[in-house]
Amino acid sequence: MATNIVVTLDKRRKRKDNTFPLILRLSHNRKTTALPLNYFIGENDWDEKKRVIKKGYKGTQSVIRLNKFFQKKRSDALDIITKLEEKSELNTLSIVQLKESIIHTAEKISFCSYGEKQIEQLKEANRLGTARSYQDTLRMIKKYNKGKDFSLEELNYFLILKNLFLIF
Repeated sequence: MATNIVVTLDKRRKRKDNTFPLILRLSHNRKTTALPLNYFIGENDWDEKKRVIKKGYKGTQSVIRLNKFFQKKRSDALDIITKLEEKSELNTLSIVQLKESIIHTAEKISFCSYGEKQIEQLKEANRLGTARSYQDTLRMIKKYNKGKDFSLEELNYFLILKNLFLIF
């Protein structure tokens, strides 16, 4: 397998407080990229050989738990890589696509299907007025979005504003 992932300290990105970010270094077909773990430690607190935070680190209550957390992140990423390899999709992916599939493993829920589920729940609870209001809102959003559905992750302030300006 030409793909590997390790937990490492990114010494290229020193912060003002003299800490460095911990990252997952993803290597795929001779290219590398970083997946941030959103945790920062000093260079003296990192064991480069074992790729773990040293026991003497004072920034947490449990260094063991923290190291296990980062190893679980690595294990989860390796699991995704293994599944892609089993489906013979791994070799067709670029490093950017592989990174995206590791980061976005959660199933994306569409806005319309979520709205329809909410409407059904309101009808079951005999809240017909609210259900009707939701149906009208969903219908208008579908109409002014030209029938295109979008994921809940894409829902943001600007999308709402765009739809509001189209309605009024």
